[in-house]
Amino acid sequence: MLDNVEHAIILARQGTRMGCILIATLLVAGCEVMPPESVGSSEENSRAESEARESFIESRHQMNPRDFSFGYYLNGWRSRVSDAHRDILCYETGYYGFQLDVADLTRIRFGRLDDVMDYEAVLDAKTARMENLPEAELDISVIVDGMRYRAVSSRAGESKADNRMQDVRLWESGRIAQNFEIYDVTFKNDAGEILPCLASLHLAGWPDSLALTAELRPNMIYRDGPVQGIEGAGWCVVDKHVDLPAASASDAPAFTLEGWVNMPESIADDRRPGWLICKGDNEWQDGNAGFTFDRFKVIATMNMGGGATNVFTIPQKGGHLPHDTWNHLALTYDGKMMRFYFNGVLQGSEVIDRPRVPCPSGLRVGNRGDGAVQAVRGLYDEVRTWSRALSAEEIAHHAKHPIQISTTDGMIYRGGFSEYDHQYTLPPIWSNAVVQLGLKSGPDQWEEKQTIEGAWAFGESRKVSLVCDVTRDPATFADTAVLVKTPAGQAFPVMFDAQFNGLVARVTEVKRSFKSGYTDIRDYDEFLIDLVSNDDGKQLIPFMLYMIGTANSTGMSPILCDEDGVPTGIPVQLSKNWHYTKIGDYLRAYMLLPAKPGATRYRLRIPYGFYGTLPSASHAQLSLVGWGGNGRWDQLAIGCWGETICFDMDMSPTPQVITDVRALMVRNGVDGKKWSWTDAGWGGDWFNVSPENEKKLAFTRMKTAYLAHGPCLTDVRYRGFYGADEEVEVSANVQTLRTDDYMRTMQRIRYVFNRSVSAEEAYLFRMDGHTSLIPKIAYGNRDGLIEERDTPGETTPDFITRTVLSGNGPWWVAFPGSVPTTHDRGWGTASRGLVIRSYAASFGGVRVDRPSITVPGDFKRYHQITYDMMLTPPVGVSEFKPGDWVEMDLEWITLPRIADDYYGPNETFRAHLADFPASWRTVFREAIGNDLDVAVAGGKVASRYPIVIETTSETVIVDIKGGVGFVPIRFDGLATADGYELYEVVNGIETKLDQSVHGNDFWQTDYDAGAKTFSLSFNLPLDNKPASTWKLLNRIQKHEGEGP
Repeated sequence: MLDNVEHAIILARQGTRMGCILIATLLVAGCEVMPPESVGSSEENSRAESEARESFIESRHQMNPRDFSFGYYLNGWRSRVSDAHRDILCYETGYYGFQLDVADLTRIRFGRLDDVMDYEAVLDAKTARMENLPEAELDISVIVDGMRYRAVSSRAGESKADNRMQDVRLWESGRIAQNFEIYDVTFKNDAGEILPCLASLHLAGWPDSLALTAELRPNMIYRDGPVQGIEGAGWCVVDKHVDLPAASASDAPAFTLEGWVNMPESIADDRRPGWLICKGDNEWQDGNAGFTFDRFKVIATMNMGGGATNVFTIPQKGGHLPHDTWNHLALTYDGKMMRFYFNGVLQGSEVIDRPRVPCPSGLRVGNRGDGAVQAVRGLYDEVRTWSRALSAEEIAHHAKHPIQISTTDGMIYRGGFSEYDHQYTLPPIWSNAVVQLGLKSGPDQWEEKQTIEGAWAFGESRKVSLVCDVTRDPATFADTAVLVKTPAGQAFPVMFDAQFNGLVARVTEVKRSFKSGYTDIRDYDEFLIDLVSNDDGKQLIPFMLYMIGTANSTGMSPILCDEDGVPTGIPVQLSKNWHYTKIGDYLRAYMLLPAKPGATRYRLRIPYGFYGTLPSASHAQLSLVGWGGNGRWDQLAIGCWGETICFDMDMSPTPQVITDVRALMVRNGVDGKKWSWTDAGWGGDWFNVSPENEKKLAFTRMKTAYLAHGPCLTDVRYRGFYGADEEVEVSANVQTLRTDDYMRTMQRIRYVFNRSVSAEEAYLFRMDGHTSLIPKIAYGNRDGLIEERDTPGETTPDFITRTVLSGNGPWWVAFPGSVPTTHDRGWGTASRGLVIRSYAASFGGVRVDRPSITVPGDFKRYHQITYDMMLTPPVGVSEFKPGDWVEMDLEWITLPRIADDYYGPNETFRAHLADFPASWRTVFREAIGNDLDVAVAGGKVASRYPIVIETTSETVIVDIKGGVGFVPIRFDGLATADGYELYEVVNGIETKLDQSVHGNDFWQTDYDAGAKTFSLSFNLPLDNKPASTWKLLNRIQKHEGEGP
């Protein structure tokens, strides 16, 4: 076999078709195909390695500046009810544009874009390229029983709610690929009759290709009233609950309440809380009992004594309530113990040990007894009450045999709906259906037709895909084999998936040698990706690694490396989801893999907690499908112990931008839990004209460019507008960094006002504090403290109002000593702070160079007073006028309160916390310590923090004064990424920076396909260094230039 391997390698390196075929055959057989060191002489091996390295370096230049994509809503995700603008989903790539009206699926625009612009240029161009797209024809139809039905609209398009776009599901959206799903598509025939089906339209867009997949299931059109139940008739609740007969009012001190519920996906509203089965007016009534539903789960509820403090609950364990299946619920109380069973399995128990007062009210199905909340949509059947606590064995039997009851001893009431057995419609079955998809735009035309032979049963899902290769060569996948395995040899299948429109490696049940979850993860998942191409030319292979069951989804940063683990700079799109229980937590890492004739091997590394010796940084697109909202949600993390900050860029679950602010390596005291979630005030916002949501200007035309996902320094940029009429233009750059002391998020924000907007209640930026109580607030400038104030213990809307921060920047605001509200979950609690590194604005032609802050105290959650902090217009500005602008360079930080709360390794930081517990001085230390003085030879300074150097030479020397923590530095404009090393120079002695643990794992490489240059990012240890000198040197080119 060894001879075959060596022969195949030689032929493949020569680019022969036979060599590629041999390698593909050997890979399929599970053989290692990379060359052993013994092949050839040392001189031949050295020459071969050099040629291979040059070939690999050259392969990165196959990346085209037009290989990018955007997905966004033309008129925004969140709209006012009164907004008449249409809801348009846009795909914009380097090669084509696509627009879809979710209210009219026959109204689309599609066309090629022939301009040559790169990723950042198209971001800055806003939506100008999409304005003249030609109208196109889209036909998605199904023929059932000889009748043609056509996709005409969707649930999102037909709704008038301000959150209607949650029924357009964003699965993945990043630099390389877009994957949105138009959920619950409506099909009608020419007479306007609706086809009973549950259908979705999946849209998978790559830079050069678009795939449309119709997913259909024969379904019912559900209405309030009789429906097929668990056996015979049941009852459907859509808008109107049903009250069971008066006999259901009977009750007993010891009891069992049981029933069946089925939530069809087509009518379910998983985020709508309410009551499934309720006995009593509400949960505060003494004797109340039943089942509530909240955030996808069932909760058994009882009241023993009356009032809010006597409500007892047991939630459903594990996953969500499954759709389209009957589920058995049972609640028992034996006079001492409350128990909840789900499908015959005990979910939990609680000792109450109180006499129960029987509730005289009857049973209500689908809503609370007093009707004060919305109905919970679903199907219900076989509701029963008993005057005793059924045993676990009896309940298990009932769950398996819905109608067969072994004994009726103690049964008080049995509420089936058998009297309606002949009054409901049976589920449909389709026969020999035909599904057709077609897209036509000018000379471009694509069609797909598929006949579903035989019976198509109720609830059975089928998919038909139409792949539209705009500029992609249809033979791309025919000439290339891709194989994926771990270094230990665990192999995974790779197949073309039409729905995802690329080659997909499905990675499941990864065999790991390290612990996963919320723990100290310092190892990586690694995958060897082998490409074998028979094509004579060079091409880019659309590829996705789809991993179900990550080591920890909250923090990870995939890096495409060469086989030795050296980062290539080839972009990897980081998209993930940990909310959708039907799949489980997953990573979908999209890539365009350069393939040259012959064999190419890549190594995909996925750091979680640490990258090298430091916690890694990541900025990911996190899908909210399974949670709700379903818009663009960007999640940042340092390490993998919960997110550190999130940005809701569609304002989908919330009407604000910043959410889920947390801390790094913080616990509650020395005995507190490590490697876990934390609290740090929850969220915040960018611009807002009013605290009233109806008056809020939501984002429109908001585009996102993911320039770097991490792991050393992230870089994501946003461009768009506030308001349906583009009232305010907004651009922002968000970054976080690899470090071991505390969370920092840099936000550079610019607003330009195009129309007059009220400034009376407006803010330019806001930090929320509604999960923390704030004993003190301090603020200052580069010279130190301006004022520290104790917070009052009462509501104070004007505690601090439009106060100008005097002196020179950087300015800062601190909230030292935060404590959790009464809703304490046992998480580590951190303080928050804001550093304003620069501020400039113009209001009515008057230049303003110092920020103003407002700090109101108000009731928030849990009936306690918390404090927000807002950057506001200065006194005297009541209106923003056209031409006004604001520029801010902000740094949001979260900090341990005291040394015992910090469990990280940074001893310098720990010593500071010991010297200054719960002090504003920690925020001041960051503000002044990272106000760096940077000088450079061999380049110029583009940014002082993070440090960005535009290089002009292969050797770059950087002198830095100041520095706190691990300061990020990025070198842009490098002709190559290979061979560079970074040295600290002390007294003329050069010491190489090396923070690696697993080899080549402490720097970040990013490739700019437009400029054909590279960037290298490092994290400099600058604690306790008033001044330092650093030298970037290319050792390979230096040695090659030295001669013999």
